[in-house]
Amino acid sequence: MKILTRAGGVLLAALLTMAGCAPAHPPRTIDKPMTERELATRLLHKMDQQLSRKSYPFTLIIGDNRFEGQQSGLDWSLESVDQEKDATVRIVKKGEHIEVTRGKQKEKLTSRQFGLVSPRDYLQLIKSDMKRVERVSTADQGTEEVEAVLSAERIGNRLGHWMGGPFEKGAAQQASRKFQIRARFQYDTEQEGFNRLIIRIDPKDGEESESVEYRF
Repeated sequence: MKILTRAGGVLLAALLTMAGCAPAHPPRTIDKPMTERELATRLLHKMDQQLSRKSYPFTLIIGDNRFEGQQSGLDWSLESVDQEKDATVRIVKKGEHIEVTRGKQKEKLTSRQFGLVSPRDYLQLIKSDMKRVERVSTADQGTEEVEAVLSAERIGNRLGHWMGGPFEKGAAQQASRKFQIRARFQYDTEQEGFNRLIIRIDPKDGEESESVEYRF
């Protein structure tokens, strides 16, 4: 069932083949820009706010595929939209197990088999492996966009440990040197959490970028 692994494993496949709470800050005016350290502090604070939410809806967009989702603690669910009824894909994660349903077909997988899918998974990855933060834009009405560049080396180590087996012995680390990962966040400076998160994989060999978008 190719459709069953396409949604959950798309980012992980691309990675391998394309070879504590900080204090809030008041919004700054554009004529007194925040330093990179201040931007990073604010971004980490926003991540903590989002991660502290016990339950929230989100939309996941991968290419032309759109899913409506719900994060509930460590568990989550996704359902495809704009599909014929018999082609609707529903994915539910409870504990370490994931059930994928497409029409009358069902398949059970583990979190390791399926890959990273939920916004919580990615926020934790970004928080741990953030290398630097850059401001993208500041809108007039308090909406800010920043971009975090992630450490490919640390992500390679983390993916290798997560995948186990031969990947832990260097395959993931070698693959990680062939791409750069950027995470772009959009948020309101005076509200908690995020409006949007876009994770983009940029191959260093000039091939087309891949992206995954979350809307909250």
